[in-house]
Amino acid sequence: MGEKIMRQAAELGGAGGEGQLPHAIEGEMTPAMRLIGRIITAGLLLAVAAGLWQGFSSHGLLNGLVNGLKASEVGFAMVLILLGLIYQMT
Repeated sequence: MGEKIMRQAAELGGAGGEGQLPHAIEGEMTPAMRLIGRIITAGLLLAVAAGLWQGFSSHGLLNGLVNGLKASEVGFAMVLILLGLIYQMT
């Protein structure tokens, strides 16, 4: 399967010559991309932690669960908006 991808990349004029994948297919994890990934991961973990904190600090179990899920949902939305903004800037 790898040979087929290499051949198709060469036919499409992939950068790097014969036997190498073009940059768009290969992907690159630059330090900036790693930092963005860590920020997004931290945001998601904070959203889950906020949801758990909100859920456990409530009086009723069902109300606490609903409030915790709402808090997590807001956190996930913020992270997705941030990810969309970063994608549009690149």
